[in-house]
This record gives sequence, structure tokens and C-alpha cells, in this order.
Amino acid sequence: MRMTATLLLAGLAGLAACGGGGQQVRGVSGQCDAAHPDVCRDLGARAESGLDGRANPARAAELYRLAAEGYLARCEPASEGAGVDADGLACAQLAELYRHGRGVVQSPAEATRLDERACVLGVSRTCK
Repeated sequence: MRMTATLLLAGLAGLAACGGGGQQVRGVSGQCDAAHPDVCRDLGARAESGLDGRANPARAAELYRLAAEGYLARCEPASEGAGVDADGLACAQLAELYRHGRGVVQSPAEATRLDERACVLGVSRTCK
């Protein structure tokens, strides 16, 4: 019981920590920043569902926003022509955020565009 309470408190404290610009959030799943958008997405889902206590929609939106920024950087890299390859899976993940309005303004049209890009980049589940 004491071990469970300690782990829960440590997880909640890690989820609550957040810095300014270039934000990083440390949680039980790892570090949330532009380099780790999957962690941000997972922490956002935990905050949205209340898995770590009470649901926190504002916190979930912020974590989803950070995930979206990370996925965008991978899906449409600024230096794509200079040897930086686009990441189709990141496009597919970003499409899901747009489809459901998590961390971004919901946009079925943008979700479809991103799914099409993911398909071209080899993510077959996004091909229609």
C-alpha cells in the first residue's frame, strides 16, 4: 500500500512539472518535448481521462499541443530537401489529433491531408 501511494505521488508530481518555452514535462512514461511527441500524447490522454487522479482538460490540451508540435516537425520538416526525411507515422499521429481536436483546432480536412501525406510516406493504414 505504501509503495503504491509513493509511486502514485511520484507519478503525479512528474506529470505536474512543466517548464516555460521549449517545454519539457517529465512523467512516468518519460520526457515530453518536441523530440518525444508520443510521450506528450500519452500523458495528454492520461490527463484527459483522469487516470492519474482528477481529469484535467486544460493540462491535456497543453500536452496534446506539445505532441502536435513534435509531430508537425517530423511530418513536415523545414529542411526536408536537405537530407531530413519526413516521418509518415508522425503525419498519421498528427492527423489523429486534428481528427479529434486534441491540442489543435479540430479539422477533418487537415486530418485527411495529413493521412494522404502519411500514405505517400508509406503508412498504408492511412491510405484510402
